[in-house]
Amino acid sequence: MTFSGTAPLSKVTISGGNSLCKYTADVESGVFNGDVVTVSAEFKTPQEGKTLAEEKREYTAEGLAAYAMCIDDIPESTLEKLRSQAEDLITANVCGNHMTKIESVGLEDYSFEQESSEFMGYYFLAGKENFDVNPYNKICCVYKMKYSVTAYEYDKALEGTRRNADEHTTGYQEFYTLCELDNVILLSDGTCSIDLSSMKITDNKVAVSDEFANYYGYKLNGFSYGWKGYSDLDSMFNKCVTERVDKYNYESTVK
Repeated sequence: MTFSGTAPLSKVTISGGNSLCKYTADVESGVFNGDVVTVSAEFKTPQEGKTLAEEKREYTAEGLAAYAMCIDDIPESTLEKLRSQAEDLITANVCGNHMTKIESVGLEDYSFEQESSEFMGYYFLAGKENFDVNPYNKICCVYKMKYSVTAYEYDKALEGTRRNADEHTTGYQEFYTLCELDNVILLSDGTCSIDLSSMKITDNKVAVSDEFANYYGYKLNGFSYGWKGYSDLDSMFNKCVTERVDKYNYESTVK
């Protein structure tokens, strides 16, 4: 008896035995560690004078890896790694490309600054029974962001040194972003298998608000600028969770 694959997408394979016999397992797939599989034996053809010493035998599944089915399945040490990777991705990627002003409007440079990043919780999705989905599960780390835009001038007397034009610093724009990772797998030794390098930040973009969009008639949106994320949690949830509930069960810790 061999148990293979990743639960619940696991398989039961029977090999060996007596060539005169046919062996049948009461469960052929979908087993988890600890599940009991009963194998029945019978002669392929009548055998005069022969009987089976044993017609049924039970086997307990073991050694299988398993897809995480809920957030509580994932060790806290793994969740910490996920959050750390997400925060690195957000710092590097949530802001659009650096913008340089045209001289005719007096301000020559913009700086986009991450003022804060607050972890809000997780979205977790796992495939529903009888659906062959890929990925089988997905975890999303959700953050509330606060970004500002500051305009700068160059002081030609200081050989182009940039100085902060405080009077042109905007307020803050709040929005939400997330990073998602597919296929969190629990190994039989109690550890967790994840590929942090495959974590991705959302490609969705939030339009720059009116407060950020214009300085002396200059419109940042003219350069297709936007934050990577969503303007509100409802929009994020609808896109990342609601659109998938036909094939996935979900759990959310985002308040």
